Amino acid sequence: MKFASAGTFSVKELTRLRDRFKSQYPAIDEIRTWQFVIGNEGSTTPSVLQGFKLTASNAVDVLLINLQSFGTARLAPYPGWEYLIDLSQRNFEGLVKVVGIRHRLPWPQSSARLTRRLCRKSSDLCRRKVGTNRPDRT
Repeated sequence: MKFASAGTFSVKELTRLRDRFKSQYPAIDEIRTWQFVIGNEGSTTPSVLQGFKLTASNAVDVLLINLQSFGTARLAPYPGWEYLIDLSQRNFEGLVKVVGIRHRLPWPQSSARLTRRLCRKSSDLCRRKVGTNRPDRT
């Protein structure tokens, strides 16, 4: 589940978020963009921090923290929507504690309602014909 911010997180906020979640997600990878510049003066390769990919010790729960988004993912095996929603909500609460209300997005009031919407959407996607935008009616 991904939450996008209307603004961008600062590098300081990214670092604080990384530090907040590193006990739950101990494997940390930096996400950077690199710019290669070659000219008469030589070459430079400045990089800019774009975010972090944090992985839990079970190697299947992943937290992605980027300049404009914050996402919780689960790799296979999938225990179900309720697990993902619960984990996402806990991570979201940690996000709000670190960056405050400025970036806060409203969490859906009802997990059950969100689960129904997600299941409806995923079943619609599963029934779509490959390469089309129409549901498969066969």
